[in-house]
Amino acid sequence: MTLAARSALERALSSTRLKPRSLDRPMLDRRLVAYYRVSTPMQELRGLGLAGQRTAVERFAARWRGTLVAEYTETESGRNCQRPNLHQALGACRVHRATLLIAQIDRLARNVAFIAMLIESGIEFVAADFPLANSFNKHIMAAIAEHELKSMSDRRKAVCAVLKARGVDVARHLRGKQRPSPQALDKARAALLARDTARAMALAPLLRELRDRGESVNAIVGELRRMEIEAPKGGRTWSASAIQRMFRLAGEAAPPKYGGGRRRPSR
Repeated sequence: MTLAARSALERALSSTRLKPRSLDRPMLDRRLVAYYRVSTPMQELRGLGLAGQRTAVERFAARWRGTLVAEYTETESGRNCQRPNLHQALGACRVHRATLLIAQIDRLARNVAFIAMLIESGIEFVAADFPLANSFNKHIMAAIAEHELKSMSDRRKAVCAVLKARGVDVARHLRGKQRPSPQALDKARAALLARDTARAMALAPLLRELRDRGESVNAIVGELRRMEIEAPKGGRTWSASAIQRMFRLAGEAAPPKYGGGRRRPSR
């Protein structure tokens, strides 16, 4: 744990002003503050991990007659200790004199020092999958979670090394596995349209001049290639469809594709 992360966590813990409670406090009828965590935005988008955590928390609350007074969700690595939503959850525990509830210990953190600091500070937290765990059990579970994180990292590194040895571009391979959200796709399409519209407006005077001179779309293609004007991004060279699109984005009428009354050549 870095010095900055430790300081931030210590400030959050000091703001709770809770005294250590006895380990034999009854589990029934507690006020609970639920904390959910996933590691990546893709996991948050799919929602399966969060749904599983919520189910475990709700079952725990029903079994032990607990009352959920607040819920907090965060998308962050379990290794990172700088988590604003967790600090807010700890503050809510102070306000409501409640117990912090997580689905599993690794959802709280995969860092032994982090868990140890929570325990030593007297923060009461309980994992739905092991509700009767004492401080000793929690230390062991935190150590297992941290070891599991390191093991996953080592396995990923080994797979990447094998892919590189086979000549695979790992970064490109990983990008291909990602599925952007609908919002990200809409944003990308809007940015692409804005860029192409600006390019079309810049070329509009030249396109109008060539059209008014009687040039066809194919002739304009040849003229732009001769003038070595760069084609739109994504195309190696100008094409008839690209010229027609430029006219359309510029709000201009495109000339015929073939000039001089010639018919389209047969293939």
